[in-house]
Amino acid sequence: MRLPVRQQVAADLRISDQTIDNWRRQQRIDAGLEPGITSRDRPSRWPPGAGSRSGV
Repeated sequence: MRLPVRQQVAADLRISDQTIDNWRRQQRIDAGLEPGITSRDRPSRWPPGAGSRSGV
């Protein structure tokens, strides 16, 4: 049995299909098709943990 495309892509990338949904929603926000904070206006979260005090 074949998985739906979204689930297959998530499995191939070893990420959750929810991550794919998040990326798709963010793309719609960036394109002005959905309300929300654009990628340009959102503070960067890279590298992961940047600004974190863990390990201090």
